[in-house]
Amino acid sequence: QESTNHPTLLQAFLDLKRQLSGFRSEFDLDPNLFLLPFLDVIRSEVVTGPVTGLALTAVNKFLAYGLLNEKQPNIASAVENLADAVTHAR
Repeated sequence: QESTNHPTLLQAFLDLKRQLSGFRSEFDLDPNLFLLPFLDVIRSEVVTGPVTGLALTAVNKFLAYGLLNEKQPNIASAVENLADAVTHAR
């Protein structure tokens, strides 16, 4: 029921799950791939505060676990996207 309210946001997570199944190393992974669904939730005006908080917590864990590092492709744009989303969190 809840997923029908935000099908685009949910679809992004389903696509992410499918794409991640083929990766062997996190260093080959564009961080935007796994960040963007969470950042879309953080930026969304239709998502409730608690759900936004969960997305922020997930992104914080990505940082704490070292899933973002300077060796990854497109890391600069990923950091820029992250900063933008957090700045515009609702």
